[in-house]
Amino acid sequence: MLGARYELPDARVEIIPLGVETDNAVAVTSRGRVFVKAYPRAADLEVMAGRIELMQCGRAAGSPIPAVHPDVDGALITRHDGVALSVWDWADAASLEKPFTAVHTRQIGTALGRLHIALAGAPTSRYRANNNRWWEAQAEALSARGHKLLALIDQVEEPSEGDLRRREQVLTRIAQVKDVAALQAPLPVSPREQVCHFDFTGANLLWDAKEDLAAVIDLQARVAFPSWELGRVLYEPHTVVESDTWRQAAVEGVLAYAAEVPREARVELSYTARMALLHNLTSFFGIDALYEKHWPGAGIYARFWDLRARAAERMLPVLDEIETELVDALGV
Repeated sequence: MLGARYELPDARVEIIPLGVETDNAVAVTSRGRVFVKAYPRAADLEVMAGRIELMQCGRAAGSPIPAVHPDVDGALITRHDGVALSVWDWADAASLEKPFTAVHTRQIGTALGRLHIALAGAPTSRYRANNNRWWEAQAEALSARGHKLLALIDQVEEPSEGDLRRREQVLTRIAQVKDVAALQAPLPVSPREQVCHFDFTGANLLWDAKEDLAAVIDLQARVAFPSWELGRVLYEPHTVVESDTWRQAAVEGVLAYAAEVPREARVELSYTARMALLHNLTSFFGIDALYEKHWPGAGIYARFWDLRARAAERMLPVLDEIETELVDALGV
């Protein structure tokens, strides 16, 4: 298929055991490597092709998004005998395994700013909205959710140290969300919305050996607050918990983003930390996978929840200070 549709007759394909929506592979050819995404039969290929078009708009705007290779007919996704795939430039890069520093966050801010500018013209009516309305979450519902998970933890017959630690973290979370309305109150009444990447997180940011941001991948194309998307990545839990310079690194990322977007888009950037914290506080994802859904990969979800719980504890007491730092840096 690579030979017939992409004129790569000598391709040797090696499966990459990663990917959620697609099966992924690298094809080694006489012209170098390319990345191959194979779509499941149930995939909406029109939606997938639309995402690729948006990604290429982001690439044209200067965001480090790999180029897609059209097939011999110019199609972004080729179809043959029930198989659908797309072919991309290969990026010799990987996600970062350590906390972000200012070196990273400046690149993140620049890349996301350019991507958001490219996506700003996409009609929001054509794309799904963010169903997790964390800015409207109510304390009563969050507390009830926490108590339900607490009861499930208490059903563990021989709790481990991890179980007991997570029980205390859920109790802390229940106490934290009692004041969620006060945390939501300073937010703008109607924050700016547009089509966003919607999964602009560490897993989808690939860095080369020099720690330059080499590739942004897997755009999901949902309608959301661009300031939330920026805050989500700059105040990601791994960095907040394990770095001593997380606050300044985030400020540097916000300033880099602000340099790429028009003035009217900068007004809400002082709320990025608040949005990231609220998104964290109103979610029990990770711990629900352990005690309610019993998904495989328990260790991954345990670490995910632990980092989020510790990040919330670290950010909440200093949120006002963080916002003052952002306001001063932005001059808003």
